[in-house]
Amino acid sequence: ISDIAQPVQNGMTRRGNPALKPFGVTDQSFTASFENRYVSVEAMAGYRNEHNPIMESVILENDGFIRTYFNQYSFQRLSAGVTVTMRPWKDHLSITAEPMLNRYFSHGIDYHHSHSIFRIGWGVDFRYGNWLAYANIMSGPANKMYGEEIIEEKDMNQILVGYKRNVWSIHLGVFNAFMRDYWMYTRNLSAFTPYESKAHSGRSSSYVAIKFNLSLDFGRKSRHIDVPENTVDRDSGILTGTK
Repeated sequence: ISDIAQPVQNGMTRRGNPALKPFGVTDQSFTASFENRYVSVEAMAGYRNEHNPIMESVILENDGFIRTYFNQYSFQRLSAGVTVTMRPWKDHLSITAEPMLNRYFSHGIDYHHSHSIFRIGWGVDFRYGNWLAYANIMSGPANKMYGEEIIEEKDMNQILVGYKRNVWSIHLGVFNAFMRDYWMYTRNLSAFTPYESKAHSGRSSSYVAIKFNLSLDFGRKSRHIDVPENTVDRDSGILTGTK
């Protein structure tokens, strides 16, 4: 929110904008669900509208590019998705699928973009006696669009196995199992300085975590007795006397 300018590279300067103003956001959502013993379905629709949001812009000034921020016209996101859970083995096994579609509309001072991102996640939950197991695939957690920037990320995953008793439990989890590389793709739609970048890691992105919970309940306990209070007011509040 200041007008300080800082060179980023040859021909490119980042500058603040003290004329920025607060903006309003409207969020609306609708959910409908159906459930029986073997299947449950939950449908969701959402709408988000940002009026005059603060987003980045690149302008040309004195034969150089200025990267700054303006109150743009609007930014909208339409969301639609459904969560389907099947329980083929009573309360012991459930399988979940979560497809979702996001449609973005970004209307700036000198640009107008629209883009769609489809995602689908999967999950399996198993419980039998004191044993439990869980596995899921998270479809691009960072996938989104805002302003003129689009981010897409590789799917992530998680596997968890545990054993639970009354006062303790232990869990062993593996995150991003079988993943040998990771990538994140970023694209900017600026008319003056468009660019594409891809962050890539060739090293294994998997890691293991162990979680142990122990619940302790000890110490002296005093006997607790509830004493009822007499809240009946039998005094009329009128003073009487004899002479």
